[in-house]
Amino acid sequence: MLFICNSETRDKAAIQIIRQTMWNRRQLIGNRSYSERERPVKFSHAPIRLRSQYMHVYLTTPETLADDIQSILDEKAKILYFCNNEVGTLLSDPACGDYECQSKRYFVNITSDLLKFVYFFSAAKSQLALKKKLDAFTATELQYAIIFLERDRPILRMYQDLLDMEGLSFYVYRP
Repeated sequence: MLFICNSETRDKAAIQIIRQTMWNRRQLIGNRSYSERERPVKFSHAPIRLRSQYMHVYLTTPETLADDIQSILDEKAKILYFCNNEVGTLLSDPACGDYECQSKRYFVNITSDLLKFVYFFSAAKSQLALKKKLDAFTATELQYAIIFLERDRPILRMYQDLLDMEGLSFYVYRP
């Protein structure tokens, strides 16, 4: 899925969509089957929520559309490049990340994929809840990292409690 919105409302729209999805993330991550409807659906005023059946939900603006489409086409190759560079293992479940190297799972989001942000936030929030529950830090703990575009920094700042979380890494992608 490709969302195109005005550049001045891009970050606000992304944050609202991610927040709505995170409130219902248990439904997102569970593997439910959704079928298409035979009859047309009436216009709804409900907020936009992402579903795992979409696989990817890219956000772009008219100004960056051409570059973003090229990035989308190159996404798999870039993930494979990062994975091979780190001598990692590709992961098959997008909710877990794109690849794993030692005990760190990487989410490569160089295409402003909103669904990938939701998966990253969900994994990090689950890790944070586990840390609070156990009240202990173990050396074999799973860590998460995200590789993102500079223009997506405001989206990553939407959850302030995750920014300073130990074991969470943020890398800006510079082509």
